[in-house]
Amino acid sequence: MKFIILLCCLVAVSSAMNVQQLVTKQERAFEAELMAAAEKFRDIIINGDPENDIPIMDPYTNDTASFELSVPETAEIVAKLFGVKMVGLKDFVVHKLSINVLRFRLDFNFTLPILEMSADDYDLDGNIAGTPLFGKGKARVAITGIKASGYAVVSVSQMTLKEFKLVLGIKEFQSDIQGLLGGGDVSIFINEVLQTLVPSLINDNQEKITNFIEKKVLERANSMLSGPSNDIDISHMIKNFHSMTGLFLKNLMNY
Repeated sequence: MKFIILLCCLVAVSSAMNVQQLVTKQERAFEAELMAAAEKFRDIIINGDPENDIPIMDPYTNDTASFELSVPETAEIVAKLFGVKMVGLKDFVVHKLSINVLRFRLDFNFTLPILEMSADDYDLDGNIAGTPLFGKGKARVAITGIKASGYAVVSVSQMTLKEFKLVLGIKEFQSDIQGLLGGGDVSIFINEVLQTLVPSLINDNQEKITNFIEKKVLERANSMLSGPSNDIDISHMIKNFHSMTGLFLKNLMNY
């Protein structure tokens, strides 16, 4: 009797190990597909995707754009931009793309060496750390050493983005924003302050920024997802990861 029980236990353990091996093997296969999709996404950033109405995003240009940032006790900014240009998105480096097929969870980690943005004209009003900030004129900023890590969890039964966490960090912020607080020497001084203040605000207020990003991303992503999901599997989602990400980035830029 003891032999039979022991044999059953060995069979159960062996079966569990086989299932885990199959799951791990499938996860590795999916991760390889995700890395390939990331390179396809890079191509979309550079060349666009006319079939899905996705424009070229590096360089990204827009005649007009608006920007709102509301992080309690950290920053409240409203800005209108004209003649906008942004370069550097295509140079992202993927350090991690891992997937848990049982939880439908994607963990990621990537960096961006430098992101440069400029505007022929801007109109800004708000405050940073309680200090009033306003201005109008030309603007150019460069953010270096951008780090982004986090995870996303998809509810396949409801076809929604259930969870999204993104932790951001930057190494350096350089700015040449003309016309701040009336321009002149004051504007030069404010730019010098911003170059020290912005990295500290981002790196020291991770939780507030993460919550702000999570709310915006969940709202935007779930507005794009609709319809029944019983004919959509994880393999389909991964194979279309590059186009889905491109559409999301396009909508996020125009949000």
